[in-house]
Amino acid sequence: MEEALRLLFLYCEKDPARYEKAALRWLCMYVEKGKAVSLLKVQVASSALAELRAGKRKQAAKLLSELATGARRLE
Repeated sequence: MEEALRLLFLYCEKDPARYEKAALRWLCMYVEKGKAVSLLKVQVASSALAELRAGKRKQAAKLLSELATGARRLE
């Protein structure tokens, strides 16, 4: 999942046309294979994916990385 996330970061930066589809695939992968996934975490991941394209990229990338590794705890 982390390797797919790195590819997603690359698409965001270099190939925006592929980003949307790749982001949706990553979100599905996160729901199916993520650690301690909850509705709140899925909502946060979805928002961070949108923010990655439109806003504070470094913060969004950090949050997504933490979610992918299970380091981010949201209750």
